[in-house]
Amino acid sequence: MNYEQRLKAAAKIVLANDAGAGDTAIDCAEFGVTATLKPYQVEGVSWLIRRYVLGVNVVLGDEMGLGKTLQAISFLSYLKVHQKSPGPFLVLCPLSVTDNWVSEIIKFTPTLRVLRYVGEKEHRRSLRKTMYEHVQEKLSSSDVLYNVLSERFLMPRRLLMTGTPIQNNLTELWALMHFCMPLVFGTLNQFLSSFKEAENSSSGSKPSKTKEEFKIKTLKYILQAFMLRRTKSKLIECGNLVLPPLTEVTVMAPLVSLQKRVYTSILRKELPKLLALSSGSSSHQSLQNIERMNKENFLML
Repeated sequence: MNYEQRLKAAAKIVLANDAGAGDTAIDCAEFGVTATLKPYQVEGVSWLIRRYVLGVNVVLGDEMGLGKTLQAISFLSYLKVHQKSPGPFLVLCPLSVTDNWVSEIIKFTPTLRVLRYVGEKEHRRSLRKTMYEHVQEKLSSSDVLYNVLSERFLMPRRLLMTGTPIQNNLTELWALMHFCMPLVFGTLNQFLSSFKEAENSSSGSKPSKTKEEFKIKTLKYILQAFMLRRTKSKLIECGNLVLPPLTEVTVMAPLVSLQKRVYTSILRKELPKLLALSSGSSSHQSLQNIERMNKENFLML
């Protein structure tokens, strides 16, 4: 059995077991979620639960704005309440969204206790010491505090979230899938060798049309076992999402005194050249100077 056949076989097993489990309706309030999830979000949480029960790590790849964070923390709350998995759960995310994660956990999943582990090195060292001492107080003489290199900390169960799972190329897609299921998705070379025709279709190359379509179809079949991807347009099309009318608001941001002086100075220098409609590099350079001025940090206060 070659690499592609192994992937298809693994996907077939996952999808068959998922179909056998049925789409059992869940009530997120039963495991401590205070938010009212939209139907497609409930479906997402149910999908995560079914994959967890099957022992499959997955990618939640919903488009940005569809509530991936809420679905994820609802899933974690389920694990704590119904699977008796007290954690800890480790969330790795960009610094810019850590506050949002913390606020949503506190607001919507009060059954979860959250610790924001960021800051300067000395602060984090102090925090680790406090956590270690706290754990030591809870341990009996027969308990073991595992070393960070032990199996307990290898994160065998993983959930990856991204709003752009298939953005650029197959290498990035493989990196996502390999993080979730490294034994299933193998090496990058194996993945590229099997599906390079699918990538060629997006890069402008022209392999055999029949083979290209077959590879794309095969890859989609495999991914549906390990990735959940919904977009706003598809959800609206099938009636699972209703968005309010788009409202455009113009907010005037007047220049401060320093900005006015610099802007006026540059215009006085460059405007005569533009009004003279001079051709060639002179007018082009004037426009570049004005554009550069608009991008300067001290003008964007």
